[in-house]
Amino acid sequence: MNRIFTLIAMCVFAIGAAFAEETTIDFASLYGDAKVQPATPVTSGSFSFSFEKGNSATEPSYFVNTSVKEMRLYGGLKASPLDGNVMTVTSTAAMTKMVFEGGSNATDKVVDVKASEGTIEYDSKTRVLTWTGNASTVKFTVYCNATQSGQWRFKKATITTGAAGEVVVSKPTFSHEAGTYYSPFNLELKTGTTGAAIYYTLDGTDPTTASEKYVVPIAIKGNTTVKAIAALNGKMSEIATAEYVLGTAVEVNNIAAYKTVADETQVKFASPVTVLAQNGNNIYVKDLTGYTLFYGSTGVTLKNGDEILAGFNGKKTTYKGEAELVVNTYSNFHKGANNPVAAEPIQVSDIAKDMFGHFVVIKGATTSFLNKTITDNSGTAGCQSGMGGFSAKNDSVNVDVYGIVGAWADKTTGDISYVMLPTVIKQAGDTSTVEGVTIAEYQNLANDAEATFRNPVTVLAQGGANLWVKDNTGYMLVYGSVGKSYEQGDVIPAGFSGTKVTYNGEPELKNPKGFKAASGKETVIPEELALTADNISHANFGHYVLVKGATINTSALTITDAAGNTVPYFNNMAAQLPKDLTKKYNVYAIVGSHYNGTTKKVDYQLLPVNVTFEDGTALPVDPVADINALYGLSTGVKGMISAELSVIYQNGSYMWVKDANTYGLVYGYLTNKFVNGDKIKNLVAHWVTYDGYKEIIPVDESAVKSGEGAPVEAQEMALEDVSLDMMHQYITVPGVALTATETAGTYTGNDGTVDLQVFNKFANDVKIPENLAGKKFRITGFVAKYKTQLQFIPVEVKDEAAGTLGDINADGEINVSDVTALINKILGTSDYSNEVCDINADGEINVSDVTALINMILK
Repeated sequence: MNRIFTLIAMCVFAIGAAFAEETTIDFASLYGDAKVQPATPVTSGSFSFSFEKGNSATEPSYFVNTSVKEMRLYGGLKASPLDGNVMTVTSTAAMTKMVFEGGSNATDKVVDVKASEGTIEYDSKTRVLTWTGNASTVKFTVYCNATQSGQWRFKKATITTGAAGEVVVSKPTFSHEAGTYYSPFNLELKTGTTGAAIYYTLDGTDPTTASEKYVVPIAIKGNTTVKAIAALNGKMSEIATAEYVLGTAVEVNNIAAYKTVADETQVKFASPVTVLAQNGNNIYVKDLTGYTLFYGSTGVTLKNGDEILAGFNGKKTTYKGEAELVVNTYSNFHKGANNPVAAEPIQVSDIAKDMFGHFVVIKGATTSFLNKTITDNSGTAGCQSGMGGFSAKNDSVNVDVYGIVGAWADKTTGDISYVMLPTVIKQAGDTSTVEGVTIAEYQNLANDAEATFRNPVTVLAQGGANLWVKDNTGYMLVYGSVGKSYEQGDVIPAGFSGTKVTYNGEPELKNPKGFKAASGKETVIPEELALTADNISHANFGHYVLVKGATINTSALTITDAAGNTVPYFNNMAAQLPKDLTKKYNVYAIVGSHYNGTTKKVDYQLLPVNVTFEDGTALPVDPVADINALYGLSTGVKGMISAELSVIYQNGSYMWVKDANTYGLVYGYLTNKFVNGDKIKNLVAHWVTYDGYKEIIPVDESAVKSGEGAPVEAQEMALEDVSLDMMHQYITVPGVALTATETAGTYTGNDGTVDLQVFNKFANDVKIPENLAGKKFRITGFVAKYKTQLQFIPVEVKDEAAGTLGDINADGEINVSDVTALINKILGTSDYSNEVCDINADGEINVSDVTALINMILK
């Protein structure tokens, strides 16, 4: 036993003696290259990247088009605040250098990036940004320079770390930046080094481990110089320093008094104010003496009726001829009670300087986004989008417009006028609260706007990732996983949210969140209509309709009504289509849109939800013997597969199965999850063609586990024997050398017979090492096709030189000699396969694997 403890001690020493490492991270391999997407947290080996929107108007993103695949981080606002997106890079070892390979050139953009630690150099010609320092956590903040929008674009990061496992203590960070403040505050100190203690001084002297230990936030009540270090196991960080000056603000009793002080004066309110509306940095408030605008990011989300307690401060300025208080996160904003403020009814002719800042409603108005106007019986005035409720591309007629009377400056002349700044536009007579949006209001939002819905919605149809709903103001498509299965008529409670985008010419809610179980049921009655161009159009997008006496052509993908009108259809809602196409049927469908590649414009089509006989009776779902029998049905016709299917592999919307004779790919969202060997009987499905080959589209509720069997074994063969005739088959190919291509996740595989493209479709679960030189792999996966090219999709990739886990020295036994071999691997004096050394399967080879190996031997 003493020898074992000695070996562990040796391993700890070995970790500290390892050499520095350099790792290149290609963000395309982390996000894929199929679409533009939000910059969500990602991990690559021992590095993790997380992102925050900060004060930017734009979310950080991974951007894709035909020529560019890159990260894009955005600066703050041109007026204030300038700081925007934040990226935090964290490593398990000390990082000493990061080199970010420049992305595409943004000719009108300025790269201004600051780091929480270390130094930054930026080469404007190559667009390469280099960070140097010594830290395990670094925050990068993107700024704009008040005249141009800041933007940082990069494709790859090459990170140099110190000795693997070396403990580097990050210097403390302060919750408040150095500077002048006008209210006392509590200063919080943090370090990125787990387990490290922080020591600080307040008199300007350098701290040591004998200084005051940080336990609770430090009260800053006057001019103070704070210096701090972090310490762990005898190692100390660099000193962090910040000087704080507590300035004196001019106290004002109310809004009227504040308006009388000189510009650039810091003021402190001795009385509370009430919020009328907030949109981003614009906060309109009132008290008994007047109305005004506060501008800036306070870190506090406010809504109509919120009280801002006395004691807050800011800088008084004049903007567009009106007093404005510039505020920030240190302005000491605290919310009190909420007493909603009703909108004052006015008419358009009342919009004037003496109404500046008032929260008003104009009823029965017409707005024009194109002309930026609002009109009622009294006249016409300007209407602008500064408060987030005005972005409709079409005129809105007979609406009630809630908003703020604001000041607006002409960009050419500088002349100031007074305009309506809508917070929300509602159909006339809608008495619901202003919180959140209705479907009609959501349709008027700008693309990429986040929307929360204040009304419940009723389900019209759900199929795969498509959820069609309606409320009393309109119709909407929700696209993406909502985490719930709904039936027609289910009422989804209010409070769900998502991102507004435009797809195929129509609004679509993506990235859905907060969808709850149905709270009730409502009868859904379809709209009976003829298939005229006026009906199958934008006017009825999303409507649930009924076409009686229709004929269906599954070859031409068209539906014709009784009057002879014909429109296209697309069966993405997995409706059961009839076998006998000579008869007439009733078709229940959603009116959808699609992009016509021939005419280069948006067209409209039917998305069948259900098809019945003319008398209303349901189409039968006939049993079919097996997968091949299902393929014998016409496309869109459902069958119930009598044969018991064996599941091979499931990942996301993809599930490979086989019956006694045939392999198949089941594509679609399934509530139930399966593993190799699980059985499914009586699966109801139809088939579609993708890239010339059939895929099975299941009915979710029929995909139920009926039993368990022996796992399906892959058939071993050479690459030269793989062909398109084997589509979806489960195979193993030994001795494959892999060469990475320029396309992320795509490799050329060769087993000594032929080359074959290998596409790592499930890269999050199937790991292929970066260092491929001299290695051969045993690859198990599925035969696939991409466009015209034969492809192999792996689900398991094993290094053939790996051997048995734990048998480090490959002597056929697992014993103490393998502990010595593992330590030598960590020391770098021996080279054994990572696959046999990563005992705890965490992707790293370190002291924890020695402990795991010892536990394996002791058992």
